[in-house]
Amino acid sequence: TFIDVRIPAENLIGAQGDGPKILATRLRLGRINRAMRSLGMADRALSNVIHQERPDEQAKVWIRQSQLVLDVVENRILDLAERLDTPGADVPTNTEISTTAEEAHGLGLSISREAQHYLQGGRGEDADLVAYFSDWIKGMRAFDASDVSRVDELSHSRTSGSLRRTSF
Repeated sequence: TFIDVRIPAENLIGAQGDGPKILATRLRLGRINRAMRSLGMADRALSNVIHQERPDEQAKVWIRQSQLVLDVVENRILDLAERLDTPGADVPTNTEISTTAEEAHGLGLSISREAQHYLQGGRGEDADLVAYFSDWIKGMRAFDASDVSRVDELSHSRTSGSLRRTSF
């Protein structure tokens, strides 16, 4: 707990009082990063299905559809990251970021689970890797859900003019 802490002016990052804003931005970037990782894992799960000896026609259709949806969500996340990183740009809201991150985690989890279905009875390493992806995505999804409340709390405390002590 930090109470009555004094920081020399030369050690400040940004203007005095900007800490919550900087922290909220870092949390948003972290959420975007985790969302992209979920999509990357889903893409790798698709790749594992593609490289089976003989994916059936149903698997091929599912792979094409999944790749199209992955591209759409990936582009949405890249747009949010660019807006967050570009000075003067329309900064994405917490809701925008959390909704898109949840979409990415949900899609990644869905693709990973379906890939596990197609890999049953296949090479063990591929199936084990895709199972790991599912577990990782579930963990990041839960982490980001709690992250939303922290960012909202920081944003609220900053705009209300008072800083409340918050434990992370």
